[in-house]
Amino acid sequence: MSSAESGTRQIEIGGYPFSVEVAETPEQKARGMMHRKYMPNGTGMLFKMGGGPARFHMKNTHIPLDILYLDASGVIIKKDGMRPHVGKSHCDGDVHHVIELPANTCDELAIKVGDQLNLNESSRMLKEDYEDIVKVGVRLRVNLRRRNLMDILTDIRGLPNVITVSQEGQLQTAPEGKNMANVSIGFNDDARFDVPDMESGLLKIDGVDMVMVRSYNDQKYDPKALYGSKNENVLRDIVRESLRNSWENPQKISDIVYRPWSKKFYEQVRQIKQRVHENASDLDWFEREMLSTDIGEFGLYEGSRVPLDIPIPAELVEAEYQGKKVELDKPKRGGTAKFYVYVRDPKTKNVKKVPFGAEGMSVGIEDPERVKSFVARHKCKSKEKEDKTKPGYWSCRLPRYWKSLGLKKTSKQWW
Repeated sequence: MSSAESGTRQIEIGGYPFSVEVAETPEQKARGMMHRKYMPNGTGMLFKMGGGPARFHMKNTHIPLDILYLDASGVIIKKDGMRPHVGKSHCDGDVHHVIELPANTCDELAIKVGDQLNLNESSRMLKEDYEDIVKVGVRLRVNLRRRNLMDILTDIRGLPNVITVSQEGQLQTAPEGKNMANVSIGFNDDARFDVPDMESGLLKIDGVDMVMVRSYNDQKYDPKALYGSKNENVLRDIVRESLRNSWENPQKISDIVYRPWSKKFYEQVRQIKQRVHENASDLDWFEREMLSTDIGEFGLYEGSRVPLDIPIPAELVEAEYQGKKVELDKPKRGGTAKFYVYVRDPKTKNVKKVPFGAEGMSVGIEDPERVKSFVARHKCKSKEKEDKTKPGYWSCRLPRYWKSLGLKKTSKQWW
């Protein structure tokens, strides 16, 4: 149903403005949300009823919905959830209005039976209850292969406190088949939902993968000037909570936020080892490799207590091989193969030289197809490639050392 057919109205629900389509005629009510495959947040449909019981069904409706039944005073007398195609709902009360909203809206906004909604046009409420609307200029990187720009702009319009959205200028080509779009957003910037909240909301929209707020009321956007230390305090609280949760309940080595060499890092490693000892089968190959080492334990090296199986300062990584000083675990070019590396055998404690890589063969760490083929042929994610005294261990981890070995640049750290 188009806006022209039914008309749209701005109303406030749960403290936020919603754009609702009004269904008043029998035809409009019968059609409702049929055949639609998407309803953006901040939108809905308002049915005008004549009083008395009301029934709704989800025939040919593809999206889940929340439904609210209101009496003549706008008080919610029943709320319900509706599943696509099979959902049915009815209310035996004196129903004068029904509102359909995107699924989970009632939970997110804590809407409950007994709440009273003001169904009048919200332009007056906006002036009374919100700060002045500001113009926010945003630059977005959009993937138009996933979704068209109109759908993305509709989603933006559905964000809380967003009143108007318009594209400014032409799309500009960006790498990887994407485009840059400049968007002007009319926005109610208040304590409940401010510009940083809007930025986070924009990044969650399907088809948007980069957001940059450029202007605020036609001035260069300066969050510190607008919000003072508010954002820093919020960030500090988030980090503090994350650190506390990580400390009290560490799950994976890759999740530990403390730096190596800190006391808390090693304590958390030991906690994780104890927790997963009986459930090792549930670990991925990276965790298995990390937890099969002595990481988290300490040993003595030339009178100094040092962590095992963890990068340590340069002055402690030297060893002797055939009477000469060598660096351990530092792959280099040359030798009897394309590369070589010195390692300490954990069984014998002796230093061993490990040649690896076929001489004359090119290294395609930047080529996804060659990487995929190499991983499959050499079984890089298997347990047999976890022994660093074997050539396969180092061949499978070659991307880590692209810079020191003079290879083509890659962002990969593992095959």
